[in-house]
Amino acid sequence: MKTLSLTLFLLVGFTLGLMAQNQVNEDDLEGQWKLVIDLTEEHFEEEWDEESALGRFIARTVTDLVENIMEEVDIRFEFLSNHRLRVTCEIFDEREVEYTDWYINRDSELKIGDSKHLKIDDDDDIWLMEDGVLVSYEKKWDDDLHYNHVYLIKLDY
Repeated sequence: MKTLSLTLFLLVGFTLGLMAQNQVNEDDLEGQWKLVIDLTEEHFEEEWDEESALGRFIARTVTDLVENIMEEVDIRFEFLSNHRLRVTCEIFDEREVEYTDWYINRDSELKIGDSKHLKIDDDDDIWLMEDGVLVSYEKKWDDDLHYNHVYLIKLDY
């Protein structure tokens, strides 16, 4: 009985530890964050038939093109007080600043609103903290999470 109780205690503790790791806390958001778009070839190739050489070629070409353009794009997020978010976009030496709202829902998931020109999140998108990185997911109706290939890394100054 002691072994079963100890095993159950360790299992519950481990599970709670994993759940707490993904929770977003307001204090963790302070500072500037850089938006990173994950452009791995696998993301594009999964859209094409695995047997299609043309599909793989197009996926690689699109990935290379988008990566070259993304080298010229710098998008920064700064979480401000009163649940405001400053989004700074610098693209080809042009700079634009917009503001939107953010909040942490009852499940400790970060939700970010859209701004006038930027569509940041869909209604079912959430952000979770993973090892100090804010990662965007689409939350399905059954609570399954689908990686959105977008994340935020905190900038140290």
